[in-house]
Amino acid sequence: MELLNNHARVLQCLLRDSSMRLRDVAEQTALTERAVQRLVTELEEGGLLSRERDGRRNHYRVHKAPLRKITKDLIALLGPESAPPPIPMSLAPPVRCEEPSREPSFLD
Repeated sequence: MELLNNHARVLQCLLRDSSMRLRDVAEQTALTERAVQRLVTELEEGGLLSRERDGRRNHYRVHKAPLRKITKDLIALLGPESAPPPIPMSLAPPVRCEEPSREPSFLD
């Protein structure tokens, strides 16, 4: 089951590519271009998104602070058991902090 509504699907596309054309967002979300334009306007009015014109293209900026607040409010409403569990360190990928090996050069 997919819980993402159309607003979230549009945000997801614009987070991946901030200069994506709304026509392409519509194609990827299976929505009409007009519906995507309306959703972007609503997201701007809600303070979740801003748009900057660059010549003939728009660049979108997703404001993450309001999204964090919405997420916190949802978790508070649904209860802490609805929050995703943290990844145990034993399952986290190992971190390697080694110096890369290099080929000896004629200067050595």
